[in-house]
Amino acid sequence: MKPFSKLIIVLFFPFIFAHAMAQKNESLAVQKAVEIIDLFKTEQYQKAYTFCDAIMHRRATADRFQSIWESKKEIF
Repeated sequence: MKPFSKLIIVLFFPFIFAHAMAQKNESLAVQKAVEIIDLFKTEQYQKAYTFCDAIMHRRATADRFQSIWESKKEIF
């Protein structure tokens, strides 16, 4: 293999790999979002709340999730 070809592979492979990983992560994020919305639709606010991280737990409660959902559920 020519040195230039090796250079191209070394430089561009990480970008191709990173793009593929970003798409996979985006797909997982979309799946999680759909799952959370489904939990809201079935009024499982406490279970939806378990998807939150520590920062969100400091800022909201499961009861707050319920009140937000009830005020916005006509959108979904």
